[in-house]
Amino acid sequence: LLATLINHPGLFGAVEDDLERLPSDSPVLAKLLQAVTDYILKNNTPDPAPLIAHLEAGPLAGDVRIVLGETTYTHAAFARPEAGEDQALKGWQDVCGALQRRRLAGDVRAAGAALAQDFSDENERRLLALQAARAGAVKG
Repeated sequence: LLATLINHPGLFGAVEDDLERLPSDSPVLAKLLQAVTDYILKNNTPDPAPLIAHLEAGPLAGDVRIVLGETTYTHAAFARPEAGEDQALKGWQDVCGALQRRRLAGDVRAAGAALAQDFSDENERRLLALQAARAGAVKG
């Protein structure tokens, strides 16, 4: 997803709300995402070249090269610089949807375990709400 945003900064407005829901288990990727977001907000250009040049001139240059490497594009062709904006956006949405479904599945398991330990109305309502959200996410 980060490669998509770097190569297609014009998508920022369409994906901005998704950014806060992205997994942040990697401090390096979180720093890189923050640097990309800061640059896009400050410069507001759909051209990736100045963004990439800015990132490669900074302390995260090695990380940028890894993110924009062929390994990424093998698994996410939609993130390639030559991908069309529509293809990039669809790929972004597909991956974000998969991440949301995975997160909801984990939440449903945790809520089920909480209900098994404490069969309360509150725990039951939480499990049912999460199951409904998961069913909606799977259909969507």
